[in-house]
Amino acid sequence: MLHFDAQRADAEGLLLVVFTTVSSSSESTGSGASQTFSRLKPLRVWMATARQNLGAFGEERVVKQCSCPRCKRMRTLVRLPTNFKCADVICDFCGYLAQVKAATVKDISVVPAQVMGAAWGPQRERMEAAIYFPLFLVLATVEPVTHAIYYLSADLQAPAMFKPRNPLSTTARRAGWTGFHYDLRAVRAAFVRLI
Repeated sequence: MLHFDAQRADAEGLLLVVFTTVSSSSESTGSGASQTFSRLKPLRVWMATARQNLGAFGEERVVKQCSCPRCKRMRTLVRLPTNFKCADVICDFCGYLAQVKAATVKDISVVPAQVMGAAWGPQRERMEAAIYFPLFLVLATVEPVTHAIYYLSADLQAPAMFKPRNPLSTTARRAGWTGFHYDLRAVRAAFVRLI
């Protein structure tokens, strides 16, 4: 049986603290009857933020609707685990890796000037090694929900399109963490609309 106790907003989502009843039996008492004890055990469940839900929506659209750009097979792209560095999908046939970014826009026919990226450190390290991942860009409207999927090849990307953000403040939960955003103004014409 679950009992709701409290909830609090957190930088990475909504943390629900719920308690579940745990029953345990003891040995028989001297009278031959056994006793059952109940205690509350806390469970912590992280709920996704709106941004995380948007990212999951983008990844799901890509794996369901796009073929692998390398081997051209349908339904071979699969989502990678959350927090896999610099890639979101992999082809389970040929091993092709790609990044997926999603954004809400008013007009899905126009590639936005910038899109939020992820952690700057891993991205910078790969750029220094001249490693770039292809980008699927999923643009969605809020109401009614429509979407478009664009693709940008890795060889059309340049270091100038990756802009580091300011580090998080010292009072933030992840103080000092630095993210980046994609500056897409110079490569808008290079995107290919897939869906």
